[in-house]
Amino acid sequence: VVEVAARQLPVYAALSYDGRAELAPSDPLDRRIVDAVNRHQRKDKGFGPALGPTAAKAAIAAFERVGYQVTHGLADWTFGPQDREIQTEILSGWAAAAREIGDPPRHEIVDWLKRRREITAAGHSSIRVGHVDLLARPTGRR
Repeated sequence: VVEVAARQLPVYAALSYDGRAELAPSDPLDRRIVDAVNRHQRKDKGFGPALGPTAAKAAIAAFERVGYQVTHGLADWTFGPQDREIQTEILSGWAAAAREIGDPPRHEIVDWLKRRREITAAGHSSIRVGHVDLLARPTGRR
């Protein structure tokens, strides 16, 4: 933010995951899996702990602190019963993230993924994944 503001450049960031996820129909393990995904998003990526789902909120606040005008809004991904392939990929990625975190236990993750894949294959599943878009523009005031 400091480097961008020093050059008075605008910034557009699209599809920043914000930690929200809704799955339908619901499964008792959904919340634990999403919580594990959110913890995984915060893992060190080689530069120290990542902001993960709080990155967009932190960026908005940081740009506002340096006098930028920030416009932001929800840009959720929404997948319905017809979107089987991408739902399957998302669920598989979430299961892999939960396995890396080690919670819930591996057998519960495997069972959850099996149930979710069956519901998805039958065309009875929908997923909403929370994202935020933001546009930060210099105002000339600093």
